Amino acid sequence: MPKWVEIRSVISAVNPLLMRLDIGEREAIQLALEKGVDTVLIDETEGRQLAESLHLEVRGTLGILERGAKLGKTDFREALRRLEQTKFRISPAVREAFLRRNS
Repeated sequence: MPKWVEIRSVISAVNPLLMRLDIGEREAIQLALEKGVDTVLIDETEGRQLAESLHLEVRGTLGILERGAKLGKTDFREALRRLEQTKFRISPAVREAFLRRNS
């Protein structure tokens, strides 16, 4: 892991509203609420909606890559190409919309 990565664990009991989510989304939202963080990285629709209902700002993976490209930290198309070599899934329509915005 890079030195800047911090691994944190959820300390308090999980908000019952979050129990219908997968563990990753559930713990990301719970940890944000515990730590007073106002933005979470979540791609799944149900998790995004629930996070927003708890007044958290939501960013998705492609949104983070897009922001990094705008800041000159990464090349969006190359990052997307590498991401697509993993298990990451994206609809063709969303992919094309991001590519158009980042051409």
